[in-house]
Amino acid sequence: MLKGDAKKFYYQSLFPQINNLTNFNEIVNKIKSNFEGAEYQRTILENWQDITLDSFVLKSPENPLSGNFEDLLAMLRDLQL
Repeated sequence: MLKGDAKKFYYQSLFPQINNLTNFNEIVNKIKSNFEGAEYQRTILENWQDITLDSFVLKSPENPLSGNFEDLLAMLRDLQL
């Protein structure tokens, strides 16, 4: 079962071409190449490097610092997966 970015990729990029893709393995390979390729990894690394606690505090100043820190950790965990 797909979820998150993989689900979006499937419905936006693969589903419209589903008749042109011949088998399940081809679909799996396209999903893998999208999420395991060098460009994807580079984008994730750039996002990781741009994340700061200050950016979370500026985005949500009404949240306590501990809440912003928890949000930062959650985002880093998501990027790590």
